[in-house]
Amino acid sequence: MGDAGRVDHVLLVLLVVLVASIGVGGVGSAVPIGDDAGSASSAAAGDGTPGVHSISTSGPGYIDEQYELVGDHSGPPYVWSTEPLEVQTVLEGEPNAEYVVCASATDEDGAELRDFGCQTTTIGAGGERTVSFTADWPEEDGGEVWITVEAERQGTGERYYETTPVVLLHPEGDYDGEGLTNAREVELGTDFTAPDTSDNGLTDWEEVEVYGTDPLKTDTSGDGVSDGTIVRFPGNLDPTQPYVLHVYVGAVLVALGLLIVGGGALGWKLMQRYTESNGRASNDGADRSVSSDPPASGPTETEPAGSTPATAAVGTDADEGPPLTKEEEICRLLREHAGRMKQSQLVEKTDWSQATVSRLLTRLEQEGTITKLRAGRENIVELRDPDAAERHGTADAQ
Repeated sequence: MGDAGRVDHVLLVLLVVLVASIGVGGVGSAVPIGDDAGSASSAAAGDGTPGVHSISTSGPGYIDEQYELVGDHSGPPYVWSTEPLEVQTVLEGEPNAEYVVCASATDEDGAELRDFGCQTTTIGAGGERTVSFTADWPEEDGGEVWITVEAERQGTGERYYETTPVVLLHPEGDYDGEGLTNAREVELGTDFTAPDTSDNGLTDWEEVEVYGTDPLKTDTSGDGVSDGTIVRFPGNLDPTQPYVLHVYVGAVLVALGLLIVGGGALGWKLMQRYTESNGRASNDGADRSVSSDPPASGPTETEPAGSTPATAAVGTDADEGPPLTKEEEICRLLREHAGRMKQSQLVEKTDWSQATVSRLLTRLEQEGTITKLRAGRENIVELRDPDAAERHGTADAQ
């Protein structure tokens, strides 16, 4: 080999050594604890970066209803302080490398609340390993706590970590302070982070314990007047009775007309008689106050003769028979979307509340009609038996 060849060979070797040293330096500085950056591993699992990735929570301690009934919280997930929580993470690194992985929980000030122990694990041939811990808590409302998972590679001292926050709730606590316990709110489907789920001016506790109204509805009776408006109107009106406010106001207007036209004494007597008779009718029940079905023929009081009928509600088809039930409407939407939709899409398509859709899906899942799959904070809804779903509601109708 000539002198020029030897020089080229030496330069090539130096170049290879330089590139290799840069690559090793990049791996070693990814996320070890004690680096100047001082940050947790933030790379997504599966990208090949060594470290602790994607901490997730599940199990009895995870409050499944929080995203279905409360909505997609922007903050950390809520967990029961009385139930164990499954904490799972993905550890990535060099295949066959051995790590010691530990998990713990601290409060907002950094004081340790729980030590969930350590375990030794070996990275698989694919360059990753799933590691699980069971977290238990003090049985009290602990507020926001931080779960930390640390991993140290044996023989090298390289250390990695990741953290995630959760909010501890006790079932008998009252997170929103309106009077209902957290467990009761989960049972009812109300928002345990807000005092007034329906935003009608009444707290969830008032609706359940005082007035007997539906805390998930703005207008329990469906007469067009919110429950909060009715209970604040003079006369101690019952918000569960449809059109009670309309009758009350109508009686007053009729009485005023009679007073003007017929004279003071006669008008006053007729006003009393009208108010008493309508009051008894209202108290006898909603079934005589308003009819849910229109008359078979002829114009209604609110629809003059010759007018165009109102547009059918969601799930109705004038050419194909009676309106669909809500369960049938969900099955119809799923069939139209190849049997698979996000739960949030069902809420959007039906324009029903998240709580209503959640309860319907729970019922359909119990019947074996659909299956719910969790994907992060979202539920994916799938038809298990399209034929059964198509027949849903037939037996009830018969």
